[in-house]
Amino acid sequence: MVGNIKCRKAFTKSVKPNSNPNTIYMLENSVPKSLSGHNNVNYKNKSGSFTFTDGYDYYIPEEIEVTSSVKYVRTFTESDAAKWSSMVIPFDVNTVKVDDTAIDWFHSATDTNKAFWLEKILSVGDDNVRLGYASSIKANVPYLIANDGSLAGKQVVFSGGATTLKPTSSTPMHSMIGNDKLLWTNRATQMWNIYFASNFSNTFAYTADAIVVIPFRVYIDKANSSVTSLSIQGPDITDGIELIIEDSSIPTDIFSLTGVKVGNTSQKNQLPAGVYVVNGKKVIIW
Repeated sequence: MVGNIKCRKAFTKSVKPNSNPNTIYMLENSVPKSLSGHNNVNYKNKSGSFTFTDGYDYYIPEEIEVTSSVKYVRTFTESDAAKWSSMVIPFDVNTVKVDDTAIDWFHSATDTNKAFWLEKILSVGDDNVRLGYASSIKANVPYLIANDGSLAGKQVVFSGGATTLKPTSSTPMHSMIGNDKLLWTNRATQMWNIYFASNFSNTFAYTADAIVVIPFRVYIDKANSSVTSLSIQGPDITDGIELIIEDSSIPTDIFSLTGVKVGNTSQKNQLPAGVYVVNGKKVIIW
């Protein structure tokens, strides 16, 4: 099993947690202090709360009843700003929070003052992926997600209520859109001849070579893979961000989204492409 320890049929006073926070500890008796705060499951296959952490493998060996809440925790980086990435999680989401404060996403083209974009995949065309506004986050449904940089460096917590987690072995890790297949995985593994969300070009880029795919992300297995990339047709995720820095005889400081000075406007061509802050405004440097 991937990332799991079974401790049943034994009296265990102490268990040293491993480095994977998604590990499930299945216990016959009481929870050792060393496992406090981890994903613990009792002999009735029940767990009070459960947390999935982005970037780590997970495996659900048996049906688990979560009696209180289940969470998926994802930390966005500066390189995620104004770029599409994908997301698929194994439970329905009721709330999204940052620093214990509820945030929301854009639910329509007329929506304003929201923290991020969340889009469902409506169709996969010959050379494009068409998106539509998502009204909710459902278990095992692929989405694309983006933010304007305001979530950089922040831990975003997607939470659901009491639920039943289905065994990984009996949970499909794909869905069909026409003749094309959307794929995801519960563990880092290799795939090839697929399209992956590329935040370098804001497209789904094709690779014939094997690449490592990771949990909680979505990939496209296209029936016809004759094009090198699929453009993403969705809302403008650069809205509210200046696209250029006007040249000035007086250099102006440039800051990262987390407030670190990285240079000035005379050095903009030396900076990696991304979203920065100049004179209190977000700008994109290509």
